[in-house]
Amino acid sequence: MSKITLEMKSDRINAIISDYCTQDDLRDIEKDGQEELVDIRVFNLMETMYPDNKIIAQIKKKEPVYKLLKSKQNENRRGKSDITLFNYFGNNSIDIMIENKYDKTKGNPIDEAIEYCNNINESGIYNCRVAIGFNLYDHYQLITKVLDEEGNWCDLRINGKIINGFLGQEILQLIYTHAGVTDFTFKVKEEEKYTRSEFKRILDSDLPVIFRDMSDIASDDALKISFTVAFISLKVILEKQEDIQKYIIDETGRNVVWRNSNERVDSNTVNALRNVNEIKLAVNAIVGDTANSELREKYKDIFILDRYTFNELLDKILKTESKNNVSADRSSIMKMKVVLDKIKRQNNYHYEFDLFGEVYESLANNKTKSDLGQYFTKRHIIRPLVNMMLKPNDIEGIINKGRKLCDPFCRDRRNVN
Repeated sequence: MSKITLEMKSDRINAIISDYCTQDDLRDIEKDGQEELVDIRVFNLMETMYPDNKIIAQIKKKEPVYKLLKSKQNENRRGKSDITLFNYFGNNSIDIMIENKYDKTKGNPIDEAIEYCNNINESGIYNCRVAIGFNLYDHYQLITKVLDEEGNWCDLRINGKIINGFLGQEILQLIYTHAGVTDFTFKVKEEEKYTRSEFKRILDSDLPVIFRDMSDIASDDALKISFTVAFISLKVILEKQEDIQKYIIDETGRNVVWRNSNERVDSNTVNALRNVNEIKLAVNAIVGDTANSELREKYKDIFILDRYTFNELLDKILKTESKNNVSADRSSIMKMKVVLDKIKRQNNYHYEFDLFGEVYESLANNKTKSDLGQYFTKRHIIRPLVNMMLKPNDIEGIINKGRKLCDPFCRDRRNVN
């Protein structure tokens, strides 16, 4: 049994620990009902938990999968679990197998569900980690088992409690993102304020050292700025999607997440940006041709850097480094990723300073600021200007009563904000 302790915001913890249905949701089924009726009820219950995907299916409808399953009575025959969650992660995966029984003469459902999982996992094509057995005749008994890193089927524990239920999307994402873990403990994450001075140290001390090794952009302030903004945006986008449990999935079928370099992940199910190729896969998953159209439309401009796309620039940097005998694992790109790991995510991504404005201020010289039309008034100047020009009642009127304020020299709207 493998354990992990995760720090999350309290609302995220509450969403996860309540994301399953129990046998109480099925107690209206008559005990003398036929197994087909039990299957239909469980099928319908699972469909309510995965409404957007239309991926709950009886396994007999999936012929390539069906042929891999061996019957428990005879290995020469083919069997099937009653209900299967298929292709949830978009990589033709089998993610949950459920076996139901209505008659005590029919065998133990959790043992059969585990057997079906083991059979398909032996094929090397699938890696099903969740088995569920529902016993109608035995006091509506419901048992859930999860595959650990050593190949054992264990109880699923969340905050010390054994979870037996039909698992929803929140818990399923948790299990497959932390493959092999069966015992989860959650701690409420206390908000750490990320300060402007911390970010300035990255911009003024860490990044200039890295940029000196990036000869393709070292002397191009505009390109440095666009590249840095895009790289930071990648971090924020991935963290935001993870927070709302709408993981971005790359073309290999893995969840794309931003993880610090020292965090352990299962590279078979998770793309944690461990190398430049994984970074490129992540960007393609957001703005590539096969990306979700809503995401692509929302973020595509961020990853267009003047005469290059973000990934084109990554390739150019790698090519130059290769000529200088720098291996891909020691690339300045990965060094930059490690530096950006230091940026602490904030609740609702509300930073107490202008994250991207600071990039312009720190990385651009006066000529570049003029060329880009960007020259920022320092905050210590903004505050007295606002106090001199506006009375408290004026500010209240702008905020609460929709009064208008004109700043004819406004660029990034700092004075207005």
